Amino acid sequence: MAGFGALGNLLSLGRELFGSAARGNPKLSELAELSGVAMDKLEDASPEDLAAVLDRAARQRLIDPRSANNIKIQIAKDAQPDLPAMPPQIDPTQTGFIFKDVKPVGPLLNKFENKRLSSGMAQGEVTTLPIRSMYASQANVNPDFKTTESSSGSLPLVIKKNNELFVSDGHHRLTKLASEGEQNARVRLIDFDEPTDTPLLNYNPNQSAEDDALLEQLFGVLPKERK
Repeated sequence: MAGFGALGNLLSLGRELFGSAARGNPKLSELAELSGVAMDKLEDASPEDLAAVLDRAARQRLIDPRSANNIKIQIAKDAQPDLPAMPPQIDPTQTGFIFKDVKPVGPLLNKFENKRLSSGMAQGEVTTLPIRSMYASQANVNPDFKTTESSSGSLPLVIKKNNELFVSDGHHRLTKLASEGEQNARVRLIDFDEPTDTPLLNYNPNQSAEDDALLEQLFGVLPKERK
């Protein structure tokens, strides 16, 4: 009987199983040698040759057909090329994919909406939203989720525009909540998709003649004619 020195070398799992079966079954080992498979050089045997030996051994009742089939399956798996490793996903917010995505530009607001936001006229309403439904408007947060003293205790500010939710203020607070296992958060939501009842807050006395004409149509008098 040929030696099994090759089994001490680094072999694939399928070849190790083949060698182990042959080591406990001299007739299987002899069949392999007669078929041209050297037991001390199993690493050189092709998957097809090993499978052929197992098929013959199963037909001759030298090995349980189910065991032979399992070894063949493993040999076939070993022969498959390794798939390239998937590149690691990059978390744009560096917070473990806390938010839906990152859009540093934030919502595109018109002049009137920017004025409402900057002047504090738009207070918003307190509501609860899924954190994963919001877009982050900054690229990262501090690892310790540290917030400023002015924001401590206040609710994060979220803006809704074109049916999308943007975090305007409170990225650290939301990230900290998510890191503690929370999926939803109470926020202050300003919904710019809702119509406003104050269109004239954007009035400028130096505006165009077209706007003056619109005011005259609405009120029957131009601003310069008012007393």
